[in-house]
Amino acid sequence: MGASPTPAFHIIVLGSGGGPSEDNVSGYLVRSVAKRWGSNSAIALDAGTHLAGIIDILVTNPPLSTSLHSSTNNVPVSPSTATAPTEPRPRTASVPTSIDLSSAAITPSFPSSPSPFEGYSLPHISPTANAAYILQTLISSYLITHTHLDHISGLIMNTASFTHTHPKYLVSHHGAITHIKKHIFNNVIWPNLSDENGGVGLLSYRRLRPGDSFTPVADGLSAQIHLVSHGQCINNHLHHQHPSRASSVTSSTSSAGTAIPQQDFPLAVVDSSAFFLRCDHTHSEILLFGDVEPDTHSLDPRNMIVWSLAAEKIVVGRLNTIFIECSYDDSQPDNMLFGHLTPRYLIQELGVLAREVEKVKARRDGRKRRKRESVGGGYNGEGGKGAAKIRRVSAGMGGSRRGSVGTSLEGGVRTPPPEEVGEDEGGIDEDCRETGYPELDDKGNGNGKSTPPATADKEGVFRSSFSFDDPGGTPPSITDSVPVIPPSIANLPSNATATAPSPHPHPHPLSGITIVITHVKEPMIDGIDVKKNVWEQLKQREKEAGLGCKFVMARRGLSLYV
Repeated sequence: MGASPTPAFHIIVLGSGGGPSEDNVSGYLVRSVAKRWGSNSAIALDAGTHLAGIIDILVTNPPLSTSLHSSTNNVPVSPSTATAPTEPRPRTASVPTSIDLSSAAITPSFPSSPSPFEGYSLPHISPTANAAYILQTLISSYLITHTHLDHISGLIMNTASFTHTHPKYLVSHHGAITHIKKHIFNNVIWPNLSDENGGVGLLSYRRLRPGDSFTPVADGLSAQIHLVSHGQCINNHLHHQHPSRASSVTSSTSSAGTAIPQQDFPLAVVDSSAFFLRCDHTHSEILLFGDVEPDTHSLDPRNMIVWSLAAEKIVVGRLNTIFIECSYDDSQPDNMLFGHLTPRYLIQELGVLAREVEKVKARRDGRKRRKRESVGGGYNGEGGKGAAKIRRVSAGMGGSRRGSVGTSLEGGVRTPPPEEVGEDEGGIDEDCRETGYPELDDKGNGNGKSTPPATADKEGVFRSSFSFDDPGGTPPSITDSVPVIPPSIANLPSNATATAPSPHPHPHPLSGITIVITHVKEPMIDGIDVKKNVWEQLKQREKEAGLGCKFVMARRGLSLYV
C-alpha cells in the first residue's frame, strides 16, 4: 500500500500477558529507527512490567555490540544478516527469528537471535546496573493507556530509579492522570514524586486531549490518544458515568442478618485508550490499544472512532501494524469478559476496520473519478460547497464544533443523536469525511494544511510541544476545547455498535496488516494453553472472514521492526 521499504519503529516487548502473574504484564519500549540509541530516544507504552522485563532480557539475551557510536547502531539485525547489519529489511512486522505466521507455533525459542538492545554499548557490567541506565537515560516518557495496576505497577515501583538529571514524563488523558495523581502519587500509597502539589519533581504529567494533534513524546516520536471503553463498574468515582444507563443492585442480607435495601446505581464506563504513534522521520504510524471491549458489548462504544482513523492511514500506507489485546479464548462467556476481547470479538472488530478500509478506498476512487470527469468542481460535485465544509470542520484541532461532540471532565467522548447534528453544524458529505488531519494524497502526503505546533496552554493541558529540558508544568484543569472526530462517527447515534463481519466486496481487505496479540490471561490450570487456543481460533476465524491480516503473539523479549 505504498509503505516505506525500511522499518520505522523498533518495539521491544518487556511484558505481554494479562495476569494474574505479576512478572509478565503489559509493558513495551518503542523508538524511532531513524534515531540513534541515546538519551530520550525511547518511550514506554504502559509499564505493568518494566525494569524487571529489561533485566530479564539483559540476563537471557545480552547485546554483543561494544560500540555505542557505531555507524550501524540503528540498523535492525536479523539472524541471517548478523554479520551485515546494514542489510535493509522489508517494512513489515518482523521478529528476531523466523516465525511462520500460518503455523500454530506461537512460542518459538530464540537461542541465537540478537538482543533487542543489540547495537549500542552498555556502560556497566551487571544486568541490573545496565537496566537502570536504560531506564534513566534512554526512556523519555511513559505513555499510559489506563490506570489498572497491571499497566502501571512497574512504573510506580521503578520511580525509585528516577533521577533529577533525567526526569520523566507521564503521558495520558486527563482522567488517567487525575487518578494517578490522586490515588497513587499522593504521599499515602506512594510518595509524590511529581512536580505538582509540592512533589519532588522526578516526574511531570502531560495531559493529552483525545483526538488532538500529535504530541512529541521522544526524539523522533509523536503520539495521539483516543479513548476506548474497558467495561463498566458501579462505583463511578474513578470513571465517567454513562448518562442513560443504570444498574439495579438487588437486596441482600448482611453477615449480621440485616436486609440491605435495593438501590439503583448509575453504571460507570471504565476509560482506556489507544495510541497512534508516529515516526517523525517517515510519518509512518503504529496503533497500540490498551485493554478494550467490543463495541457491541459497550455502554459507550468508541472503537469505531479509532477504526475510522486507522482505515485512512492504512489506505495511504502509513499504518501496517496494530497491537491489540485478546485476553481470553472463545470459551469465555460474554458475562465474564470484564471489558476484554476474545477471538470472536477481535475478528468482529477487525471486520469493522476492514469495512472502513473499503469505504475509504471507494471514496478515494470516486473522488478520482469525479476529478477526471469535472474540471474545477468541488469534492462532492457541487462546486465549492464540499470544500467549504472541509474548511469549516478542520478549522483548529482544539476549537469547538457546535452540535458535534462533547467531552466530560474525564475526557470521555460523547456522540450526540443524529437530530442534534445539522448539516451546518458538523455534518459533511459522505465522500468528504474529515478526520482532523491534513488531507492525504495517494502517497500519504499532506495537502499543505499541516497542523501547527502547539504548546501547553495556560490551564496546563498539554497540546503538542515537548521539551526534554523543561519538565515543569502548572497544575492542570481541563478546558472546554472539543476534540475533532470523524463526522462519519459524529453522525452515528450514541448507542451505535459494531456489527459482525460481513462478506467484503474485495478479498483480503486487511492484506499487509499485522495484528500483534497482547494481554492473554493465563488460567493457571494444568493442561490448558490459552495462548495456543487464542492463536488457533484467530487463524480459523480470520480465514472464515477473509480479512487477509496476519497475527503475531507478543511475548517477553520479542523485538519487532515495523
